[in-house]
Amino acid sequence: MNKLYEETLTQRIKSELAKEIHDELGNALAVISSKLKVAKIKLQQNENLEPDFFDKAEDIADQLLRSTKDFIWTVGSSKENPIDIFYYIKDKAEELFDETGIDLFTDLDKTNSGPIRLTVKQSYQIILMFKEALTNVAKHSKATEVRLNLTLTDESLTFAVSDNGMGFDKKIKSFRTQNSFGLKNICQRADKIGGLVSIHSKVGMGTCVTFSLDARSFRYLEVEGVIPLQAS
Repeated sequence: MNKLYEETLTQRIKSELAKEIHDELGNALAVISSKLKVAKIKLQQNENLEPDFFDKAEDIADQLLRSTKDFIWTVGSSKENPIDIFYYIKDKAEELFDETGIDLFTDLDKTNSGPIRLTVKQSYQIILMFKEALTNVAKHSKATEVRLNLTLTDESLTFAVSDNGMGFDKKIKSFRTQNSFGLKNICQRADKIGGLVSIHSKVGMGTCVTFSLDARSFRYLEVEGVIPLQAS
């Protein structure tokens, strides 16, 4: 019974993720296609194309490629252990900060008594959330140090990214502004998997993005299979 439940749940989650990546792919290709059509018309009319004309399409294509790789890694390899996710994000952070002058520090605090699995959907959304947070640091923070932390207990899982950058005033900054669009995405992704996000920032004191998931969302492994943890 538990095995059947697990297989059904996993298939449903993978179907949801497939739809999400399909929608993202469709939207991205629509923008790229539109850019190419406009470029074709301009060339036919002998109009000049500035180099930055294709910048948006290039950015979207790069982002889509990264998201697709994340999706394939998560679903294809069934990496649902939070520690595997932590090291995957760490590797991506090292690539992102290479030759930027930003030093990356990591900390894994593990005190839980048993192995933990996340659903594929949770794993995928956590990866995208923290890649978004790290990209924000690289583009906007002017930080010299970044810390990536994972804390595992029997009660909760917590990922955090903090930097020593310029920070911002939350009373002034709106999620509608361009620079905060990434923060809005992070919050929306957390909502999709029942997690909580807190964003702490102060001008001149850096920013910390924390994501927490409580134990009712975990699935603990037993010797003979996966037993979903029931909410009390």
